[in-house]
Amino acid sequence: MKIALNSLAKKFFSLRKDHYAVKNLSLEINDKDFFVLLGPSGCGKSTTLNLMAGLEKPTSGEISFNDKIVASPAKKIFLSPKERNIAMVFQNYALYPHLNTFDNIAFPLKILKMNKTDIKKSVEQTADILKLSHLLKSKPNELSGGERQRVAIARAIVRKPDLFLLDEPLSNLDARLRTSTRAELKKLQRRLNVTTVYVTHDQVEAMTLADKIAVMNNGKIEQVGTPDELYDNPANIFTASFIGNPPMNIFKTKIMEQNNSFFIQIGNTKLKLGSVAK
Repeated sequence: MKIALNSLAKKFFSLRKDHYAVKNLSLEINDKDFFVLLGPSGCGKSTTLNLMAGLEKPTSGEISFNDKIVASPAKKIFLSPKERNIAMVFQNYALYPHLNTFDNIAFPLKILKMNKTDIKKSVEQTADILKLSHLLKSKPNELSGGERQRVAIARAIVRKPDLFLLDEPLSNLDARLRTSTRAELKKLQRRLNVTTVYVTHDQVEAMTLADKIAVMNNGKIEQVGTPDELYDNPANIFTASFIGNPPMNIFKTKIMEQNNSFFIQIGNTKLKLGSVAK
């Protein structure tokens, strides 16, 4: 599924002051891409994901799936999450504590009123993909954090969505488990061939997983590109300082011309850049 956001904005109203979480954001996500929204906390990335999911209504702008408008205040269009055929995985897993693994995965299929035979087949196939077959009778409190996360992912993909949305799904896992789960998630996305949008503040996660990354700051997009493009050719100081570990060094400099040559001055040091072409 191809996603297009056109001049998208989301304004929240409060007694203290109104606040734009997303400001005039335009973005295209190609079919089958693993696309990451990357930025610091409070930059608007989760709000953008919720707007795609249909959990929030935009204040202005449009959202299109495969050239079909799914949200547009100006045209009075708003499709529910069910009508968009999306699946979402949250940071806190959001599993039903009273249901075992089988029933947690099967829940969206029961809502769709599939017959029991098809539900059993779909759940078992999905559990096999995510290595959960031996845990189908276990309840969430009997599972580790990594196992719960895999159950949440299984529940999301079991009904074969057109769009897979993940909001910092690995942030509750320890460092070692995060690394292994990232690799599994990338393989799964390639196997399913479904467009995936992933929110994170972790640049290592973004650089590891993404086909393309949108770097966000204060509700706006600073730069969109492949991991290599963002690392090698940052468009501005924010991207340059946010991408890379350790971060890029930033110096205040002055460009000057003297005797047909250009110099860059850093503090008291002057370095020759080149000569003026005649």
